[in-house]
Amino acid sequence: MFKKKNAPASSSLSEAGTQIPQVQSTGDQNDTPVLKTGGFQAKNTAKKQAEKDNERRNTEATEKSQAKVQKKTGKASSKSLKTRIAAMKVPDATKQAIPYKEVFKNGIIKSEGNVYTKCYELTDAAFDFENEQGKKEARMAYTALFDSFQPDVRPQIVLFVEKGTDADPSALTNIRKFLVVGISAENIQVAANVFSRVDDGLYPLLRDINGTDTAQMTMVDRLQLLHEIYNPGLVSPFYKKMELGNEQLESFQIQRMTDYKLTTKDLIAPPDLKFQDDYFLMDGRFGRVITLRRIPTVLAEDFMDTLAAAKTTMLVSIHAAPMYQEEAVHIARMQVLESVDKSMAYTDIKSEKKPEDKNQNEEAWPESTSGDESRKNVLLTVICTIFADTYDELENITKEIRTKAEHSLYELPTTVGQQEGGFASCVPLGVNRVQTDCMLPTKEAVLFIPLPGYIQKNVKEGGKKYVSLDKE
Repeated sequence: MFKKKNAPASSSLSEAGTQIPQVQSTGDQNDTPVLKTGGFQAKNTAKKQAEKDNERRNTEATEKSQAKVQKKTGKASSKSLKTRIAAMKVPDATKQAIPYKEVFKNGIIKSEGNVYTKCYELTDAAFDFENEQGKKEARMAYTALFDSFQPDVRPQIVLFVEKGTDADPSALTNIRKFLVVGISAENIQVAANVFSRVDDGLYPLLRDINGTDTAQMTMVDRLQLLHEIYNPGLVSPFYKKMELGNEQLESFQIQRMTDYKLTTKDLIAPPDLKFQDDYFLMDGRFGRVITLRRIPTVLAEDFMDTLAAAKTTMLVSIHAAPMYQEEAVHIARMQVLESVDKSMAYTDIKSEKKPEDKNQNEEAWPESTSGDESRKNVLLTVICTIFADTYDELENITKEIRTKAEHSLYELPTTVGQQEGGFASCVPLGVNRVQTDCMLPTKEAVLFIPLPGYIQKNVKEGGKKYVSLDKE
């Protein structure tokens, strides 16, 4: 029970700042107040305030705990990201084995030395390979292409053959062909100016081959092609390597690459690349480079088509360096003299031969190098890189290809001690480290250009048609 007090005339404020109303009573000590709100409300308010304070303290403690966890997780995530980026970087030895120095946004790639290259895909869509006439038209178009290049331009034809699917591993699922045009220049500006001149004559000839206007391959296209060559069987785009977070990449982002301190070689290179004397290992797969060393007087017209039809993944590279007329004449004379010397030694009559007889033979060099300014000659280098899943498979494929070559009187020895240089000469970058210096007129040189459409429709094992170099 509460005792009666004389209330002041006005309301007062509690310590809590709550106004307490006057208490009314009947005067009986047993009477209970009608309502005594002041003290009850103050206590209730204090209780609520304490609860709020406690809640606030709990919230602060929770936030601090979460911050600590987030900070710890962030550090771990950052550390994980750095680890993954570091894992993407390929060894310097592997980078050096990929023969280019700079990549430009306009699709030009600087390879070795001061050589700049552009690349075009060749579809051969303008030709009907259902009959022999289509094949003849293709040869004529490629002859015109080779004849158009001046000696300061280095063309390279690359055939990329990919092995069949798991369902049909013996089939050829994809055969693509590319033209690489290389020029020497002091810098990219000079190179672009030279390419502008070359393109004026090149585009109409490409239209004759592809049946439509053909643009040069973009930077992304070329990097993707190199990625597929160095990672056979891997179909994902090369830039997918940069998907280190939750963001999905739909295109190549230079800024992201530079932010990660990566190079284009980090994105396209295989995980490992090791070269031995007569083979190499690339991401667990075996490869071998073989080079055409001897070309017979009579050429098997279908040999390269048969070679490219081998049931394996491979690269076939044809370097055809245009020659100055006087250079071609000099080489032709040297070849004739060498042939005469070998003949004299073989018949054992060299001692009976008079000096003037050799001089007479010196004038017997092929007519193909004189009298016709429009007829051009090239220094031809043919290189092939074959891939296999096992070493035994590599050996079997090598024997199969050499058997076909011998059947057509060609020699395709392994480039012993030159596997790295040979492989670099096969990729579409205009690099030729295995020069064989085999001189041929352009009309005969184009016989070494495989025709994918013809390969897939009309391959003839061993080759049955022949073209003589000594006959017009």
